[in-house]
Amino acid sequence: MSNLAKRILSALILAPAVIAILYIGGMAYKILVATACIIMLWEWFRMTKVLANKHLWWLGGVIYIIPPCLSLAYLHNGIDNPSTQLLIKLILAVWAVDIMAYVFGRTIGGAKIAPKISPNKTWAGLIGGIVGATIVFMYDKVWTDALSIAVIFAVVAQAGDFFESWIKRKCNVKDSSHIIPGHGGLLDRLDGILAIFWLTSLLLIQSHYNITALGL
Repeated sequence: MSNLAKRILSALILAPAVIAILYIGGMAYKILVATACIIMLWEWFRMTKVLANKHLWWLGGVIYIIPPCLSLAYLHNGIDNPSTQLLIKLILAVWAVDIMAYVFGRTIGGAKIAPKISPNKTWAGLIGGIVGATIVFMYDKVWTDALSIAVIFAVVAQAGDFFESWIKRKCNVKDSSHIIPGHGGLLDRLDGILAIFWLTSLLLIQSHYNITALGL
């Protein structure tokens, strides 16, 4: 089976399952988040064990991975709850950034953002990511506000991707693991989610966990 076929098959199996658990919520959702958190920590420890001062890198991994996972778990409070609606919107926006960045990057190409870190990331892809996030945020905002949020959102999501690419290069690995056929590891797939929900964690703390004060 080709790598593309593996990617498509994995997505067809995993995506509906994740969406169903996101809809169901409750303990099933929290178990999903906890399982993903444990797997990502394992992938991080597995990659960085070759580095000098590996215990400091492991501590960094805990700081990098656990807060976003706590935000993911905290925001789900029943499918009709405003915090859950925000959670779903943020996840959809990350997916939109990834999809549109891929489409623009493949069809337009052009100058690379940082070829030594991630050779496939282009400025056209970043613009595509902004377009994707804008479309999601226009659901409940005027386009100018949606665009302003989308610019920051896409940059943060892409920064998460670059950060994970940098770590993998530093550790001399292609993928964080091989747990998802055709896709690599969870860190490879959730790097944008981690970056966005790290920012969300900071905003939640700053707003004293007032969801409406986030302005998203």
